Amino acid sequence: MSEYDSYDYEVERENRIREEERKRRESEKIRRQLRLKERQVKQNGKKIEKLHKHLDGLMSGKIAEFLKKAQIDKIRKKLIDCKKQNNSSEDMSALLQFDGTLKKLSSSCDKMERQARRRLAEHRFKLEQERKKRDALIGLEASGNLADSLEQEEQSGFIRGELADIRLLITECNRFIKKRKFDNALKLIRQIETSCKAAARILDNKKDLFEQFRIVAEGLAELEKDPIYKTWVGSRIASLQIEISQFQIQIEQDRNLQSVEYETKLAHIEKDVDNLVKTADKKQEDELIRKDVASALIEAMREEGFAVSGPMLEGDQESDVVLTGRKPGRLQEQKVSLKVGLLGRISMDVDAGDPGDLVRIREARVDKSKEKDVACRQIASQLKAVLAKKGVKLDRKKVQWHNPDRIAKGAKELPKGSPAQRKQ
Repeated sequence: MSEYDSYDYEVERENRIREEERKRRESEKIRRQLRLKERQVKQNGKKIEKLHKHLDGLMSGKIAEFLKKAQIDKIRKKLIDCKKQNNSSEDMSALLQFDGTLKKLSSSCDKMERQARRRLAEHRFKLEQERKKRDALIGLEASGNLADSLEQEEQSGFIRGELADIRLLITECNRFIKKRKFDNALKLIRQIETSCKAAARILDNKKDLFEQFRIVAEGLAELEKDPIYKTWVGSRIASLQIEISQFQIQIEQDRNLQSVEYETKLAHIEKDVDNLVKTADKKQEDELIRKDVASALIEAMREEGFAVSGPMLEGDQESDVVLTGRKPGRLQEQKVSLKVGLLGRISMDVDAGDPGDLVRIREARVDKSKEKDVACRQIASQLKAVLAKKGVKLDRKKVQWHNPDRIAKGAKELPKGSPAQRKQ
């Protein structure tokens, strides 16, 4: 082989190697493009399948009724076309364009879903508003019925202020409903229900307290009809009746009723009534005794020859009863004045009608044995003896002598007073 031929052979071999390398690279490029195509086709298929599942999920979910079927069908048709083209396309650029198309379809699905969910939320909000409106109207009617029932209660004037407040709340609630502020209306309805229950409790408490005071007032009215109690404690009964009336007015008007406070006042009044009954009974007993004593005194004075006037009260019913007896004396008229108190105290004032009694009184001061010579003392002793025979026993407590004539003329240093006796 010549040198020239050798050179040609080397060039040819080198060209052949280069050609083989080129073909290898082209073959590798084709295989790589096929792998990319397969991968892209597979990815596009997965995206198409994912979008189909997304649409199926939307159609079977809560928002299905708020989706536009025509829009769903349109997207499905595009997905079917994309799937066919994806499987038959040989052009890689076309496959890449499918990816952009699928992104647009996915974006359309998302937008459609958002719109459907917004419509669902609006629908739910509307339903919730309708429910709240219905609840508010029912609650308002129930609240009005509660207020009406309270107003129809006997003695509903006890809660006049509470009912006025409830009516204002009902008016405000109605205003909220008209403005579709149902949450505010429902909140007010709960407040109205609470206020009605509280007003009912207050009414019951006031009725109970008022009834207790009424029973005591009726008892006082019955006592007032009894002449004995009217005589001895009539003014106090009237005072207690006024006091009870004032408490009943306070109960009716009190917006912050404290039952314990009024129950304490009632207990005090009941205690006062019991004391009044005991006092009147005791005074009536004393009065009966005083009448017996006064009758005995009248009989005793008449037996001693006195003309008796009386009995007469010095003042009110609790003052002393005065008896006056007169009869002719040796020198001038003899006079006996008796006072009988409720406690059995008897005061006796005797005027013997003998001016000489003054000298005898002075002598009796020096010699107690000479007291029997005092004319007024003799008269007092005679009356006491007659009373003893009639069963009226007297215990002498104090004896004082005086001369009315000398006192009237301005005499000084003369004893004052009268014989004082107490029935035993």
